[in-house]
Amino acid sequence: LAEDAGKASIEHGEVLHTGPDGHALVSVRDTLWRLQGLSAVRLEGISQPTMRLASGRLECRGAGRCLTEFGVVVGQEDSMWSMEMAGDGLGLQIAEGEATFLSAKGETPMRAGEVWFVDAHGTPTQQ
Repeated sequence: LAEDAGKASIEHGEVLHTGPDGHALVSVRDTLWRLQGLSAVRLEGISQPTMRLASGRLECRGAGRCLTEFGVVVGQEDSMWSMEMAGDGLGLQIAEGEATFLSAKGETPMRAGEVWFVDAHGTPTQQ
């Protein structure tokens, strides 16, 4: 979406791209997703709100999940967190509540105020 794109909707399985100065808000029931400029996501699930981040930055408020090439972030109902693809990994910041990062390395609980980096092997490290 460009900066002045107005209202749009996506269906399960569709991809949403934001332009350089664009942004988008996507709501799936009580979960709200915010995309920043130059981001790309795919809506993977509706019954359990799930996005797949391909590039850029994504914020989530509520019980949402986000799939990435590094692993999966699962937010709780009261959570607010953001993630950003960072070339060789993934940056995660938990603003409110709790979230969990799942990868082949296991399960990592994350809490409000914490900042994490996940490397190319799916290993999270608190910053």
